[in-house]
Amino acid sequence: MPEQETQNASEDKDKFIAVSRPMLDVLRRLERAAKRDVSIFLYGQTGTGKSMLAKWIHQKSHRSNCPYVAVSCAAIPESLIESQLFGHERGSFTGANQKRIGLFERAQNGTLFLDEIGDASPEVQKKLLRALQERTIERIGGAGKPIPISARIISATNKNLPEEIKKDAFREDLYQRLKAVAFRIPPLRKRRKDLPLLIEAFAEKYAEGGKPVQFSQEAMSILFMYEYPGNVRELKNAISNASIYAAGGVVHPEHLPKEMTPSGYSDGTPPSQSADRNEEGDAQVSLPDALERVERTMIVQALRAAKGVQSRAAKQLGITERGLRYKLKKYKIGFDGNSTDETS
Repeated sequence: MPEQETQNASEDKDKFIAVSRPMLDVLRRLERAAKRDVSIFLYGQTGTGKSMLAKWIHQKSHRSNCPYVAVSCAAIPESLIESQLFGHERGSFTGANQKRIGLFERAQNGTLFLDEIGDASPEVQKKLLRALQERTIERIGGAGKPIPISARIISATNKNLPEEIKKDAFREDLYQRLKAVAFRIPPLRKRRKDLPLLIEAFAEKYAEGGKPVQFSQEAMSILFMYEYPGNVRELKNAISNASIYAAGGVVHPEHLPKEMTPSGYSDGTPPSQSADRNEEGDAQVSLPDALERVERTMIVQALRAAKGVQSRAAKQLGITERGLRYKLKKYKIGFDGNSTDETS
């Protein structure tokens, strides 16, 4: 059976965490679109939070007190397409022992989220297009009685649908119906300023006995420098596993997935391993201290990559030139990326 979800907006308490400029820009535009009754198309890499954003859009809309229904299009079996989407009447086919309300009806006046739309089979695409064009559905065995549909459609995919259309793997007419407004969700590596809040949120979410894990300097550096091909979902899973295996409540590199280090660093080189140690020899650091250390490392790397051109380094870091100059002074970093502190 396909993965489905039905809820009222009030049942979902998750908040979409974002302080980075790329993600805040998307959220601002999405909030405006949420207030309009238009189909919304979300695309981006796997794990960027498209399903959570679909719920967020629903909560920001005037439909928030009505049902939110989600389904994975890739998981709808060919034999159950019409029954799942449109429902059936009792006795309409062998095994139909009772009436079934389909996904479109369950989402009446609310939101229907079509996840993984790029993986929908040709038959699913065909059925969806007809429903969206006519704005009506008919249950199997419904004796020709059309049912008007009023759900807002949100769809999402990690595929490049224009490319899929060129390969005849996706219908262009359906694509045009789905993308009244389209939004690209940035990957986590493009919104690194969100990492502190995300790490803190996941650590609290998976806290054992109400006490979140702490992070060694090395572990925190890994989390901040990793490229995250699996995006937010990969970070979430990493913190979840680390919370289980961290001895003494302190996360060290060995508690993180092996693929995160050493090849996971953005430039292939681990940051400095020097740190104050406790009496047991474990490197531990507070979140603010870790952020400063990692921020300094990223600034040095950006300056060196930009060959000292501050405007280019600032753009790479996602900050203003004025902000970069302030941080250069704060961390005593020269324009070439070397320290200006004679005592260091």
